[in-house]
Amino acid sequence: MTSRTRAATRRLTQLPDKNKAQVSHSWRKRIRLMSPSPASDSDESSSSLSTVSDYGFEGFMNLPVDVFVKIASYFQPQDLLALSRVNSFLRRLLLSRELSEPIWRSARSNIAGLPPCPKEISEPRYAKLLFSKICTSCGARAIHNMDPILLERLCAKCKGAKLVDLAQHWEIASLVFASTTILPRHCENWRGPWCLSEDFEVVKTALDRFDADEGEDEEARDSWIEQRQEMVKAREQSSQPLIEWFQQLEMKRQAELDRRRAPGGRIKTRLMELGHKAKDLDVDSDSDFQVDSDTNSGSDVGSSSMCTWFSLVRNTRPLTDK
Repeated sequence: MTSRTRAATRRLTQLPDKNKAQVSHSWRKRIRLMSPSPASDSDESSSSLSTVSDYGFEGFMNLPVDVFVKIASYFQPQDLLALSRVNSFLRRLLLSRELSEPIWRSARSNIAGLPPCPKEISEPRYAKLLFSKICTSCGARAIHNMDPILLERLCAKCKGAKLVDLAQHWEIASLVFASTTILPRHCENWRGPWCLSEDFEVVKTALDRFDADEGEDEEARDSWIEQRQEMVKAREQSSQPLIEWFQQLEMKRQAELDRRRAPGGRIKTRLMELGHKAKDLDVDSDSDFQVDSDTNSGSDVGSSSMCTWFSLVRNTRPLTDK
């Protein structure tokens, strides 16, 4: 047995340099994010130069996959989204179901209170809906949060084009996923709730088919309606944690705005106690602060005064007698 091992070792050491380079290159390609260049295998004199580049992007890409997965577990979903757009390899890695699901779950757990991913969508799509301000329909900018029930993030234009007002279709309102928090643009007579037009067409087509087929069993229609209602109720229940999470975010945002505005109110109160009048403290009505409607610009004096005023008022530092 020992002689066979020695013979195999002797044959391996006698391989041509080209074959050994191919074996080394292939082995590293399997375990690293990006295989090193062939020149780095043959040119020993350039090792000192490559060490410098190892601290940059190339060094990051040369990390073993298991090390990268461990590092990525400390990221947040926003970081993974940005990383998935670096190149095609990282995109395939982070969108692979086999490797990416644990990474995305770990990233999601790094955000306190974030509810689990809905079972209808994948972890990467969940992160994209939450943290990418991109419309899921047209790719335009969508500044409003995703809808927890519809599981979509729509821009203003797509809200007006893709939503159906269920106030006019109450007969199927219980059969579609409906939201009361998403609104189409330029809606003067708000009613709601609203559902996606695709979901509305699916339900309406199915009901029309049942009504058109006279030989269709009534029990089949009732069974289908019951299944749809159960699906809608399940979606509504599963969306509650996410709805509450968005409400908490809004409360925190409003509290932060109130905290920033509070010093301004206290400063105005003290100035009025010192004898200043309310009109002297009304920045919006002061002519020095007004913008010329024709030129769409303000005077240098007004701009300077406004900047000075806001720098003093919009300050979160505690107000003292000084």
